[in-house]
Amino acid sequence: MDVTPDYYLMLKEKKRPELTLYSRDKTPIAKVTGDAALHVFNRIVENPSVWEGLESISAEKNTRVYSLRPDLAPIVASYILINRRSPNPAKWDWYLKEVLDGQLSRAGKNISSIVELVFITRNTFGESKQYKSMDIIAGTLREFAKRFKRNVQTV
Repeated sequence: MDVTPDYYLMLKEKKRPELTLYSRDKTPIAKVTGDAALHVFNRIVENPSVWEGLESISAEKNTRVYSLRPDLAPIVASYILINRRSPNPAKWDWYLKEVLDGQLSRAGKNISSIVELVFITRNTFGESKQYKSMDIIAGTLREFAKRFKRNVQTV
């Protein structure tokens, strides 16, 4: 019996690497490309807080696919999105740790709502501009993270 996971993470290692989080129906939720894709992928799979919710499905040639537990999907999606078009993905490493184990871990449902905006904006712009919706939400998440970090540091 072949069971399709609710969410899966796919890393395609090619000239310009791609890391994409997909829903069960193969709809892309979050995507990052280039060197950032490898950096983000490595931070995700190296984080012990993710290990129990990440399972390898296949590893062929230049493509690795993992199933992702539903409660981790919005967190991983937000981390991928926050790194979308980021010239320095290491700048956002603190965010993944914070959202998994820090004060932001209590905001999981709220982060999930932010990630849901990808679908809402995609419906507004149409399927052909699905990556535009990711760009918009990525900017929103970066601003949220910057302000959160600034306010936590001043407390």
